[in-house]
Amino acid sequence: MKKAVGYIKVRNDLINSPLNKLVQKGMEEICERKNWELIKIYQDKVTRKSSPKKASRKLFNDTRNAGKDSADITIIFCFGEYVIYGPDEIDFVLIEDLKIGKEVEKEMFIYSLKNA
Repeated sequence: MKKAVGYIKVRNDLINSPLNKLVQKGMEEICERKNWELIKIYQDKVTRKSSPKKASRKLFNDTRNAGKDSADITIIFCFGEYVIYGPDEIDFVLIEDLKIGKEVEKEMFIYSLKNA
């Protein structure tokens, strides 16, 4: 079974939001579909564009130094879709193609109303 890690860059005010939890759930769903083990999700909590990206550096160092225990696949959530990088593939999965698609749509609508 291949091992996967996830990476999410999320605004500080959305860390504990239902939307962020759904994004993580989407990574879990992708791994279930592909029969991969999701070993960790790294999250950069940002307050502005120039914030340091501690989790991305940790992800890089962990995968570089883990040797045989390293993840085979990296799943990155970016601009509403999941980007999958592996030794044999680069793939994209849209949120609407996952079971969580409708839930995410609802949370995005609620979020937009709160911030209108």
